[in-house]
Amino acid sequence: MTTLFDDVLRLRPQAVAYEVQRRLTREFPNRFVMMTRSDLFHPHQFFYDKQATRTLHPAVIDVVDHWPGDEENRRVTVEPRHRRETMTWNDQQFEIVTITLRENNDVETLSFIVGDTPDATRTFFLAVCTWCSNTRGAVLTYENGCFGRSETLFRQIQSASFDELILAPELATSVRDDVRRFVDAKNTYAKLNVPWKRGLLLLGAPGNGKTHMLRALVKETGWQCLYVRSFRSRQGDAERGISQVFARARRAAPCVMVLEDLDCLVGDDSRSALLNELDGFASNQGLLIIATTNHPEKLDRSLLDRPSRFDRKFHFPLPEPRERRAYLEKWRSSLEPSLHFDDETLGEVVEGTHGFTFAYLKELTFAAMMAFVDAGAPMRTVVTQVLANLRGEMSSARKLLPPTPGTERKISLSM
Repeated sequence: MTTLFDDVLRLRPQAVAYEVQRRLTREFPNRFVMMTRSDLFHPHQFFYDKQATRTLHPAVIDVVDHWPGDEENRRVTVEPRHRRETMTWNDQQFEIVTITLRENNDVETLSFIVGDTPDATRTFFLAVCTWCSNTRGAVLTYENGCFGRSETLFRQIQSASFDELILAPELATSVRDDVRRFVDAKNTYAKLNVPWKRGLLLLGAPGNGKTHMLRALVKETGWQCLYVRSFRSRQGDAERGISQVFARARRAAPCVMVLEDLDCLVGDDSRSALLNELDGFASNQGLLIIATTNHPEKLDRSLLDRPSRFDRKFHFPLPEPRERRAYLEKWRSSLEPSLHFDDETLGEVVEGTHGFTFAYLKELTFAAMMAFVDAGAPMRTVVTQVLANLRGEMSSARKLLPPTPGTERKISLSM
């Protein structure tokens, strides 16, 4: 079969599909040959998940450094880009030929399935696509031009709780109610003859609760989640990735698409493609897009100022004394009685953590417990000393940062 690859890969990309189909039909005159470009057809995933057995035939090897499956069990494999395999499923055998075509930055995978009958071949095709589209206790991810699954993200989402989220009450309520109303309003949108879609942008300095809020929202919807780590493929093309991600999300709808650190995902070369997907001719029915950014000043105004792209923008500020006290009280109440400290010390720590993010508050509490184990001093002494050390580190770090640009863009916020 190596000869087939040698021959067809010399042809123009437009002629490859026809030639492979012709040659397979000639090789298997009494069987049915089907071609697909579906990005859900991943026979290698079907095989790795033990849904079928296979024999991999000699092929032109183009090595993939990992199979983009569950990130905890990524397999370092030699998975040919151009391959032929015999796969056995439900006591039936199928010949599968896969060819990956590259032209400039475009990558296209053609799969040819040879089965005994049209019905048997289509049934196998649908079984593979159905299996690969079901995340089964994992979150669907997209990175480096490939879809994968993450059980880690799934567990993080399932463990997220609004009860553990300490924010200004009006902010937490506003974001949560907005998503609840949208999820429950499918019929209302239909009566008004408007697309049932929604876009939220969570913005603010890192470490102030955006990620926890995002995960809790995804959990509460109960919808499938598509988490985008990068739109760019290994060849550097982002436009194709944007198209693939939105096409997959539309098929999975209702679906939550997560675009964390949006300013890092989209550049000048891919912004137009994202805008077209957000409010172009394609229907985004049943899509809830939640994006976050630590640097709204880096986003183009076309993403910030038009409601049809991100309908609401919620600012996550540094925690005020009320939120810092709530966070520290919650931590203090979780300590063993021997580690407790008085309200006066608590008040001093609340005052001394002005300018801290929630992430820095978490570091304060963790470092205090570690220091208590080492020093054996009373917790009130330890926590104030750790606070002083952290403030010194923050002051030193700020001196090393470049000066803040003088021209700050004003972002229109909706709270």
